[in-house]
Amino acid sequence: MKSHLTEPYERIIAQNLRDDAYAADYLNDALADPDPRRFLLALRRVAACRNVSIAKLAGKARLTRRGLYYALSKKGNPEWATLRSLVSALGYRIRLMPKKAG
Repeated sequence: MKSHLTEPYERIIAQNLRDDAYAADYLNDALADPDPRRFLLALRRVAACRNVSIAKLAGKARLTRRGLYYALSKKGNPEWATLRSLVSALGYRIRLMPKKAG
């Protein structure tokens, strides 16, 4: 029997990202990172963990499959409308919160 401590990170994170609240926190943490590629990686992970096909996700986000792959690639630099569509297709919305004082 495998110990929880020896399970691969990707499997553990995949299980957790199936939970809506956990995935929202994960995406928000990634969005707060100064490197925008972290948020794109987080979106890619959430989509993969939800077993959403790229074709279906692209259709929901009103993108081509190629456009979606590029937007989520390491070299991707999606426009605001693309990000909003993609986040919405995954069942989330982007929301701003005031910074904590200090």
